[in-house]
Amino acid sequence: MNDQQYFPGIRKPSTDFGAVRNQLQSRPFYIDVDLSTARSLAAGTQLVLPISGNFFYIDQKPNSGVAFVHFEDIAPGSTPVGIYPGAAFAVPFTQISIENVAQSGLSIRIIYGTDVNFIPSNAAGVSVLNSISVVDGGAARTAANQSFLFGDFCAALAANYSYVQIKNPASSLVNVYVKQVFASNTVGGASGIYFYDTDLTTAVGAGVSKKNGGAASSALIKKQQGNLGGTPFLQYQMAANIALPVSFQEPIMLAPGKGLMVAGPGTLVGTFAYFDWWEGA
Repeated sequence: MNDQQYFPGIRKPSTDFGAVRNQLQSRPFYIDVDLSTARSLAAGTQLVLPISGNFFYIDQKPNSGVAFVHFEDIAPGSTPVGIYPGAAFAVPFTQISIENVAQSGLSIRIIYGTDVNFIPSNAAGVSVLNSISVVDGGAARTAANQSFLFGDFCAALAANYSYVQIKNPASSLVNVYVKQVFASNTVGGASGIYFYDTDLTTAVGAGVSKKNGGAASSALIKKQQGNLGGTPFLQYQMAANIALPVSFQEPIMLAPGKGLMVAGPGTLVGTFAYFDWWEGA
């Protein structure tokens, strides 16, 4: 392209707008995927979409969920890529497959195309007026049904410790990020938080969504009385029957199959623990 000026001080634009007007330029396409039904590549229930392109973006629309995509290779063992609102990839594909846990009322909008000069906007995360205002990511996760609370009380038993656990099942398609633990014991002393991946014996249930009416979590709360051993990575002193919030500067990540456990200061002590977490890629 030469430096010919069509108007004083203005060069010829880099885009051929005549080709755009005549629809001779590539443009983005989209497809909506409902996430209310669980899908799994291992179980053969994945969703295969015969779409092609070299650009792939997940729209930041309300009520978006999370999922995993396999580009091109849709056989078991292919690489799963976590997708969530705002995720964008420059990768060539002629077909994709989608895996997801059931997320009632949620969906994803896939925007794709070929050689599309498409740059996702940051407007959903940052707005600029006279100053910069960063939108609360926690509120966005709650709106997307990704943030949860739950826990339970494990009663005292002679010669046994009491444990409460948050467990991300091995079949889960998301990671669990624990932000905070609320704990108390019937006897004062040094309580501990452990990494513990073996399922405790008594299932309490899935986490309650912070979005009123939202679907339950993938992670499960469990409890057990016993002598499980192990070394806590964090200990804290607390008085009897006083709830203590334990917050982490950065969240603790539990991949599928991993667990986190709270234990009281000794045997014959009842332990109460509630977990605050979110789930995503």
